[in-house]
Amino acid sequence: MFSAKNNPLQKAGPFLKSIRARLTGLYLALLSVTLCIFCAILYQVFVRNHQQEFDYALYNHAVDVAQSYSVDFSGEFNLNQNSLIARQKVFPFSLGKSFVQILSLDGSVVYRSPNLGNKHLPISTGEWQTVFDRGFIYHIIRASEIEEITHSKDDYRQITYLARKGKPLFLLQIAVPMNLLERDANSLLVFFMIGIPITLILAGLGGLYLASKALEPVRRVINKAEQLNPSNLSERLPEHVTDDEIRQLTVTLNGLLGRIERAFESHEHFIADASHQLKTPLAILRGELDVFRSKTRTQEEVNAFAESASQELRHMSRLMDDLLLLAKMEAGSGSLTVRDVRLDEILIDIIARFEILAKKKNVGIKVDLEDLTGGTSGDDFLVKGDPDLLQSMFRNLVDNAIKYSPEGSPVEVRLINEAYRVVTQIHDYGPEISVDQAERLFRRYERGNILVSKVTGTGLGLPIARRIAEMHGGNISILLDRPPGKAFQVEMKKV
Repeated sequence: MFSAKNNPLQKAGPFLKSIRARLTGLYLALLSVTLCIFCAILYQVFVRNHQQEFDYALYNHAVDVAQSYSVDFSGEFNLNQNSLIARQKVFPFSLGKSFVQILSLDGSVVYRSPNLGNKHLPISTGEWQTVFDRGFIYHIIRASEIEEITHSKDDYRQITYLARKGKPLFLLQIAVPMNLLERDANSLLVFFMIGIPITLILAGLGGLYLASKALEPVRRVINKAEQLNPSNLSERLPEHVTDDEIRQLTVTLNGLLGRIERAFESHEHFIADASHQLKTPLAILRGELDVFRSKTRTQEEVNAFAESASQELRHMSRLMDDLLLLAKMEAGSGSLTVRDVRLDEILIDIIARFEILAKKKNVGIKVDLEDLTGGTSGDDFLVKGDPDLLQSMFRNLVDNAIKYSPEGSPVEVRLINEAYRVVTQIHDYGPEISVDQAERLFRRYERGNILVSKVTGTGLGLPIARRIAEMHGGNISILLDRPPGKAFQVEMKKV
């Protein structure tokens, strides 16, 4: 008995399921149908043409025989026997096995070839009329009809010819064997029966080879994909040189790998950021809680502890919101809900929300809207974007300006409508920074050296704002040429 491991059908299973095998099978099926149809048509044409040549030769032989007989004055019928042999001619039938019969118009036999004996060749009443109308008629005599005459299994082709040489008229009948015609047809049929399977076998081997070569890029992609893991997602699949469907598939998969890589990086960043940034406030809360529980506290101390704990929890909540938003944008999963947005309306709404915070710090907010298009644009302050993300971007910038503005100083918000872009400048009168510090401010958790101990924040507001601007095709920069303080400038393309 065969074990499952030695079963050749199971081993052949993966191959039979492969695209290479299915493509080759489909190719062979189409080729076999095409070959069969072509060979069938060719066989029919061959048999028809050879039948016509056979009949032409038989007709010419009948004409020669009809020209060789004579009738003397006494009515005696004479036939030149040399015409029945025709040694100088080549016919597609054997004259040695042929039969000749000549009938008078009353149906009596005036001559028959010796090999007929006392037998006669058949002729029907309908053939008489056809012969008189056309001058000749062909008829196939099956072997079973004249087996007692021929003593063979060959079919015969008979021509009945109206001999018009003088008077009276005679009907000449010649029957010749069709074995040479049938042999040629059978030879062609055998050739097809042998040639078609051999052709299909060779075509199948060639098809497997060509399919293997055509799918070689796919095999390389599969081998490379099997080597990929989260530790080497920066590698890419090999792209096919030819610009075909395989290259398009590879490019698409590489794009998918890029998105997966960014998602993994975002996931890793989020885990690292969360573990690092949440560790400090949690340690502070735990330490304050341990100190608070060490002895009985007055109501004022309880209130102070509750306020401190609440402040730390608000900081952690804001930190988690920023981390999730940043991770979502970096992973590319935060798809934009793009529509027409007026930046002046967004800024006015945000400023209205920060009025209370600004008043607590005695900071005024000034808004200046400028239209440099002369009113000809027809799309004042209108851009394409996600309103929620744009609100988050400007909220971070306005909040940042209020935090770092000294008491009694203003925050100036200037919105400029140009022909092809909308420029927003948010200027605060806080501490000045250097060029190196300005670029570092857009890094995660980088807050420079300006009042870090006095101003609370997560260090993620500016990185989030810049990422949102880039997602909208815009840009954020810091203007340092307007002392005192600094200004954040946002450039957005118009509709």
